[in-house]
Amino acid sequence: MNRFKKVISLLITLTLFVATLSGCSVPEKAVYDAMLKSADITSMEQEVHFSWNVEASGLSLEEQEQMNQTLAMINGSDLTFKQAVIASEDGQKSKAQMDVVFNMGGTLTNVGLWVDVDMTENANKIYEIIQVPPMMTYYLPEEYMGKEYIVFDFDDMETFMSDQDLGTFQFNEMMQSSQVLSEKAQDFVTAYIKEFNFKRDLVTYKGTEKVENDTLQIYEVKLDDETTKELLHYTLLSLINSEATDEFMKDYFKSVDDMMLSMGMEEDLQGEFTGESLYNDFISEKETLKMDIHKLFADISDIQIVGDEGIIVELKINDEGYLVGTTTNIHLSIDPNAFNEQYGYTASMYDIQEPTFDIKLAIDSVITNINEDIEITFPTVTEENSFNYFDFITSQLTPYYAPETEYENINLNQ
Repeated sequence: MNRFKKVISLLITLTLFVATLSGCSVPEKAVYDAMLKSADITSMEQEVHFSWNVEASGLSLEEQEQMNQTLAMINGSDLTFKQAVIASEDGQKSKAQMDVVFNMGGTLTNVGLWVDVDMTENANKIYEIIQVPPMMTYYLPEEYMGKEYIVFDFDDMETFMSDQDLGTFQFNEMMQSSQVLSEKAQDFVTAYIKEFNFKRDLVTYKGTEKVENDTLQIYEVKLDDETTKELLHYTLLSLINSEATDEFMKDYFKSVDDMMLSMGMEEDLQGEFTGESLYNDFISEKETLKMDIHKLFADISDIQIVGDEGIIVELKINDEGYLVGTTTNIHLSIDPNAFNEQYGYTASMYDIQEPTFDIKLAIDSVITNINEDIEITFPTVTEENSFNYFDFITSQLTPYYAPETEYENINLNQ
């Protein structure tokens, strides 16, 4: 499965926390269906913006002044991802471009990434170009200074591993294992969502919003501190108890075995480190893990973690049933002293007073041009403006593997 499909699978997995808010009421089913429909996307553009505000209290005057200086820079920063993706309908070929813009107190850092994947028969191509981050250029060896791009070509990996005596590398087998696991992961998420039954409706229909020629259906998820803990507690326990989890973990550990074999690491697959052994350990530890989870949530039941403003997620679904936008606001209140006291560690024991943090995180995501014609242009790379990733790694490893003859005549007693 190409990188694009893996990204979609990962997005589905990462949104599991929201998607599994299924009882299943009508609003929750609409959100669930929209997230699964994302797997049908063959092209799109997306922009995600992260911003935050952190406040600290409970410090001495001097420490508070130092903290305020640090927080002023943190709070004056934000992060933006812009990406464009196109993929074939069978999921075997894809191209993607991503621009990352990090604003650190008014200083902008831009990094670009281009990816070309072709997993059709006899192709097996993964080719990436990474724009060298400006700050990184100061730390590169002299022969690489001034280079604008890093080229990562999987065709060079087999030669690299052989040259460095790192064993064999069977690219086709590794990618096949990766593809199977990715599909299993998506099947697992789908199966688990169907089992999930929190017995509380957490998704609310908020009406419609007109955007250009589209009418968006708006849904909202809102959680306070108590509900968040209940939801997390239930989710963790239901994951452990789920037969879908058992099956996925078995597939996961098997895929780890397969990938290690594809890299010539047969000797490492012995005894307690085999996938079967690790899976059996997982199964045998489930009851202990459940007791630990119960204890954890009992311990933190009276400690506030989610702030008074809670966690609010607004989801926007277009006329075609695609999730085209989310606005997420997360308010956290973190008091390390409360955790220390809960577990018997007090400030008087160590003469340390931890600050209390009030954290607000905002995440805005907009998806456009779904299944539309999108053009992705790769930069032209030459020997003058780029360097090969594996050549760079080889050049950095070489000094550490000097010939043994250099040490034959050394007298350690001198």
